[in-house]
Amino acid sequence: MTAMSLPPPSVPPAGGTPPVAATPPGWYDDPWDPRGLRWWDGTTWSGYTDAQYAPAGGAHAGDAVAVDVVRRASGPARVLAALLPLASVGQVASLATSSSGMRDLFRQVRDGEVVTRGAAEVTGWLAIGQVVSLLTIVLLVLRMVWLSRATRACRALDVPTKRGPGWACAGWLLPLLNFWWPYQGLRDVVGDGAGHARSLVWWWVTYLVGTVGGAFALMATWSLDVPASVAVMALPTASLLVSSVLERRLVLAAQAGLRARVGLIPA
Repeated sequence: MTAMSLPPPSVPPAGGTPPVAATPPGWYDDPWDPRGLRWWDGTTWSGYTDAQYAPAGGAHAGDAVAVDVVRRASGPARVLAALLPLASVGQVASLATSSSGMRDLFRQVRDGEVVTRGAAEVTGWLAIGQVVSLLTIVLLVLRMVWLSRATRACRALDVPTKRGPGWACAGWLLPLLNFWWPYQGLRDVVGDGAGHARSLVWWWVTYLVGTVGGAFALMATWSLDVPASVAVMALPTASLLVSSVLERRLVLAAQAGLRARVGLIPA
């Protein structure tokens, strides 16, 4: 599937008679152009016309089943896109606090200076890191739910995918397979068109460097001083931030493409 960069709606002409009193939102004959359709939002005519959106939908434009599965993916997509920047900052904070706490604990054990006050401070750092890490779990669940629903939407639209919704979801959890299945799953729903191929590769590279590299960097900082720890953690933390920006764009592009294929206006 080729994700679309949708144009903004045009400004609807003044006036216009509603299709029928209390008509629900949908595509109806354009009162200003009998050759086309215009989106009625339930109250007034919008600036969205089928000249902009319906061609992408093809045979699925207006298909009730296809519209339903695409809409089911829209909610998780919006929440995921909103949470990604916050979660990336949380992951960076978690790495920083965990590194600081483990470094203090290592030094105290090494020097035989573990005291009640010091142990409490270390525990506090680790507790902060654990709380912030909960964001990572929430983010993982959202990724799984959205990718599963987006894959189901692709199947409903006759767009081929490497795996079904269940396996696309499980790909985030299965050991070793989670090193490439999530990338393939997102590539299926985003598509390689519209300049997204390079963004997909960079997203996955920065994601792996940030998560896997961050774990190794965390272990390496136990015996390092603060300046050296900051230097070691710089690459994985920067990668996490870049990854979140790229993933957010890809998720929104994929969802916009799905909505366009069924003739829905942008969310």
